[in-house]
Amino acid sequence: MGCPHPVWFYPPMKLRAALTAQPVPLLRRIAAETELETEEHLNKPALIDALSRHLAQPVAVNRHLARLSDPCRELLSQLAAQGGELPRSVAIAELGHGFEHRFSEMIESATLLGLAFQDTQVHGETDPLIGVPESILRSLALPEGKQHRLRAVLSNYSLGQLTTFARDLGIETRENRRPFLIEIIHRHLTDPDHLKAYLKGLSEDRRDVLDFVLSESAPTPADVESRLGEGALRALEDLIWKTPLFVAPESSRLARDHPLVIASDLAKILQSLARAQGGRLESPPEESLNDHASLPSSIVTPGEQLPRDLGTLLGLIERKRPKTLKRGGMPKGELREAGRFFRAGEDPGYPDFLMLFAEDADLLSPENGRWVLSKTGPRRLARHSSLLKTLVTFWKDTDRWNEWAADRASVNGRKGRAEELKTLRTEVLAGLARCPDDAWVSYNQFYRTLVKLSPAFKTLTDGPAAGTVLSSGGTTADELLRRMLVGAIAWMGIVEIGNPRAFDRPLHASEGACFKLTAAGRSILKRSKEEVSFGIPASPDARFIIQPNLEVLAPPELPVTDYVQLCGLTDLKSIDVVSHFQITREAILDALNRGFTSTRILRFLRERSATGVPDMVKSLVKDCDDKHGEIQIRLASGYVCVDEPARLDELFAQKQIAELLGERFSPTVVGIKVGSRPEALTQLLTRQGYMPSFEHVDQAETESSHQVNLSTTDLSELVGYLESSISFLDSRLGEKPRDITHLAQRLRRVLRRTPGESIGQRTEEHAELFERVIEQVRESDGSDSLAEFEGPNPATKEEDILTVIDFAIRRKLCLRLEYGARDNPDRIVQPTSEDEKMLYAYCRNRRGDRVFRLDRIQRAELIGETF
Repeated sequence: MGCPHPVWFYPPMKLRAALTAQPVPLLRRIAAETELETEEHLNKPALIDALSRHLAQPVAVNRHLARLSDPCRELLSQLAAQGGELPRSVAIAELGHGFEHRFSEMIESATLLGLAFQDTQVHGETDPLIGVPESILRSLALPEGKQHRLRAVLSNYSLGQLTTFARDLGIETRENRRPFLIEIIHRHLTDPDHLKAYLKGLSEDRRDVLDFVLSESAPTPADVESRLGEGALRALEDLIWKTPLFVAPESSRLARDHPLVIASDLAKILQSLARAQGGRLESPPEESLNDHASLPSSIVTPGEQLPRDLGTLLGLIERKRPKTLKRGGMPKGELREAGRFFRAGEDPGYPDFLMLFAEDADLLSPENGRWVLSKTGPRRLARHSSLLKTLVTFWKDTDRWNEWAADRASVNGRKGRAEELKTLRTEVLAGLARCPDDAWVSYNQFYRTLVKLSPAFKTLTDGPAAGTVLSSGGTTADELLRRMLVGAIAWMGIVEIGNPRAFDRPLHASEGACFKLTAAGRSILKRSKEEVSFGIPASPDARFIIQPNLEVLAPPELPVTDYVQLCGLTDLKSIDVVSHFQITREAILDALNRGFTSTRILRFLRERSATGVPDMVKSLVKDCDDKHGEIQIRLASGYVCVDEPARLDELFAQKQIAELLGERFSPTVVGIKVGSRPEALTQLLTRQGYMPSFEHVDQAETESSHQVNLSTTDLSELVGYLESSISFLDSRLGEKPRDITHLAQRLRRVLRRTPGESIGQRTEEHAELFERVIEQVRESDGSDSLAEFEGPNPATKEEDILTVIDFAIRRKLCLRLEYGARDNPDRIVQPTSEDEKMLYAYCRNRRGDRVFRLDRIQRAELIGETF
């Protein structure tokens, strides 16, 4: 069963033109063979007219076809399927299977019946054109398997369109004859290697459309739009109107229900290529990332500075003790002041990011309304592998960093939007994991690859809201990705940024924007076991230099624990190749107020300085220590205490100070005037050369009495519970809490005055109940925390042991330690803190506080028990 040949926009050979090219004797033979009665004296034009009318009649065509042999009819059918005309050399090779003599006989038979002709006038005698005239083709029915061949599709395009397409294919030719240009294009596209190269140059949307059409049965433009989006529909229209791959519709407008058909012989080659690539024409998405970008003209590596910038932030917080805000964080002014010293860039969001991370990772903790360093914070900064993993986890999971907004530290009020952002972060990291090692990747190429890899990102790019976002000035997928790459991802040291200014421009204008995975980024994203090198490596032998003018110069490789402590004891002035600090009276005073002693300050400076401690520094510290506390400012009652009456007389003699002082309560105590702030008095005294100590109290503690009526039985129950609790704590901790013990003794004396009541039995009952409850708590309390730990447990490597200890301290989990010689019994300890060399913990085996050297811990295990 067949169907008629489609309508040609640029039809093949015309019957009248073909007849005109033939000699008169041949025309008379055609007339005779086709039983056309003509007069012998007719001239050539009249004979052509008569033959044109006679041969084009469908009834005559069918009659003439019936007179041909089967091989000859098959030859005409194949010629019609190829568009109706071919160069003679091609026709002999493909249709005549190389048998020229036999082919010539069959063409001669078809010519005598007016079904096929040879044109030597237009295309020459060297390789004449063999064709079936258009009017004859309309009457030929093509079998199902011979429809929509590539040559037939190509024949529908003008010479100009074919020339343009040949140029797009990279074909260099000056051929201006349509049939021969069609043959050149056909030969190029049916070569698998050339076709594969052509497909690689198509856009991702066009390749997606081809994949979809090849995989579906009778798809339509409506199907393309619903499955692949509006962008794919535009790509489909480009393929149909600008390339000869699809059978073009008869109208000039693409209907939504138009069946999409790829040239049949081309479709077979495309399907073969798709099978060779796992079922899709599109190569694996990451393969396109191997097309390396050009070497950028400028490179920034903010990740190298993040550990030092975090150390700077922690050191300044240790020095200034800023206030904690209601929703976390610190005052913007103080954070901006700290940001002046950061080295990773000028992005105003960078200080906020560091502060949010430091708070989330428990590097800081709130105390009396102010931020203070956690005991293990500085040491954790030195463990680069653990630090980077914690950074990445924080960024993936946080709700407080909002890349939808230009002010990323602003809170995202929409929960669904925050969850979508978390999904996008995860998929961006997964896309980065597919990037090649040690190669620059084009931002444009990564964006297009991410569209293919991430359904969530593709939805953001092509979804129905995309147009609304653009028209309303909202955040587009392009903006979001650029904010992530040059922001948190670069800050964390996962990538280096090439040509950073190019990232300020939108996708279509961001030429030159590129990035490259760092060694640390590869290790984290590809889960490598290699040791992470993150930031500037520290040297345990590095020392700072103290100059006689009280200036301190710290090298970049100074251990971060020393750097943070130095920030807390001095005033940071600038950071360049080296960090510049200044030892001042105010800095020493703040350290003394925070609990430092002069001995501890001088010991640190002496041990970590390459030049020793100059006499001027020793003198300054000693002077501050001698004067510190000679005036005490206490907030509880708003008064000032001095060490001797003469000191108070001295204060009243100074006008500015006297204006803030009130009534004199005693020779050494004076009140502060109502309305005057103790902080202002402290600052004034400091400027005048005094060293006042400042007492921080959250709120005044008041004690009041309450009368409670208890029955003798209730009181007996309470005493029994308290005494069993005291006994349990004594057996576990080796000490009795004084306040609870005193209260229990007083209540017992009351019971002694009540005859007939004995609490011995009740105490035993409570002790047994208390033991059962505690055991249940031990078995359950630590399980959730233990499940959150991601590292090896038990740990035997030094790095892993330190990670386990840090986790145990933060979560208050007990540890089982193998300490010292391997034949020593394991110890169950309750860790409280650590420093560079020691772990401080309560040892249950020895029933007391103990200090353990970190380098002698052979194994550490979280046992899932809280304390």
